[in-house]
Amino acid sequence: TYTTTLIPTASGTAEKPITIRLADEPGRSGQAVFFGGRSTPLPYCDQTNYHYQTNGVLDYGIYLENVSGLVIDGGKWSGIVIHGVNRYGIRLEETTSSITLRYLEIYDNGYASNEGGNWSSGGKGINLRGNAHIFERLLIHDNGQDAIQSNGAGVNNITIRESWLYNSRQHPTVNQSFNWCTHSDALQIHNGGIVEGITIEDSVLGPGFTNTLLLGDTEVDVNNVTLRHVLVLKGADSNISAHSSATPSVNSWTLQNVTVY
Repeated sequence: TYTTTLIPTASGTAEKPITIRLADEPGRSGQAVFFGGRSTPLPYCDQTNYHYQTNGVLDYGIYLENVSGLVIDGGKWSGIVIHGVNRYGIRLEETTSSITLRYLEIYDNGYASNEGGNWSSGGKGINLRGNAHIFERLLIHDNGQDAIQSNGAGVNNITIRESWLYNSRQHPTVNQSFNWCTHSDALQIHNGGIVEGITIEDSVLGPGFTNTLLLGDTEVDVNNVTLRHVLVLKGADSNISAHSSATPSVNSWTLQNVTVY
């Protein structure tokens, strides 16, 4: 268990990346956990009696800025786990490119806020910025808000494959996920102008989200989207949603072998 933020500072290239990988020798190949320090799970929507643990809690499990050509590899399902931080499990800045995240489990990351005595949660599993990133064999679930969200410019050519993004923690009184009031999505591209290139393949998205895929909002159009061999489950508002501004308009979407339930 590691209780500090992983902050790589060296870069490789897309062809010759630097790899940070779970060891495979006997006695060291179990599981590497990045624990932020918050042992109390995030509050459910409108929870009244909640103690928000902030003292000594990390903001991020992994922070990536000004790096490229990097692979972080758990080596097997949930080989690397990130949980209990008070902002984002992983933060990718606009100055990153060609980052591969593989075999990670990211859950219970985010922050708590109180309004009128009622608590709710926020924060993301992955804060997405940068270009040419690959996310594969990830489990991302039950974070404060979105599993993956881009909230800024500089996001292009993102691939998600062989992954499961979902919420399984139930709200105690509402037939929704614990964070239903925070507009929790599997992948949300929130703003940033024109985004080019989102590929999702061989993956399961949902259940437990508001808009499972929200690719575009009032300040962004997302072009060149490919969904291939994807199962999309039980979005409370919509399963696949896109916004198109007047000029230009969203174009070049391909849905191949997609099941929406």
